[in-house]
Amino acid sequence: MKPVSRIHFALALSAAFWATAVPAQESGDETVLAMDAGRLVAMLDQASVLLKAGEAKEPDGEDPVLALDFALNRYNILRQIACARAVMEGPECASAYTPVLRRPPVSVSVLRQELDDAEAHILPFWEAVCTKLDDPARHTCQME
Repeated sequence: MKPVSRIHFALALSAAFWATAVPAQESGDETVLAMDAGRLVAMLDQASVLLKAGEAKEPDGEDPVLALDFALNRYNILRQIACARAVMEGPECASAYTPVLRRPPVSVSVLRQELDDAEAHILPFWEAVCTKLDDPARHTCQME
């Protein structure tokens, strides 16, 4: 499967996850949250391809906390591989990233905070892996 089609799959899957966790009065923001969550999943899929780490089975069900938890666990596994192969260096290699996630139902503001915090770790990781391992045209590391 091409990385671009994985992005679309991740966005659709994340939309289903996030839609069930957001209270009805905040549903206008759920699309943005779903897109952001899908972007994180897609980044990890692309990093996994470049690190030749294989695929991981995503959790069944529609629990957004499980989906985010899956992404964070996947990030820690891929981060460990990248650090062992000297693709990444520095304080990120010293310890795992293990935030405490709140259980649904969760407000949009809490989900936004959790996503932003996760992105602050995953985005630099993705950029480091893509810079070192992708081809100059960045065929694997693409975001729409």
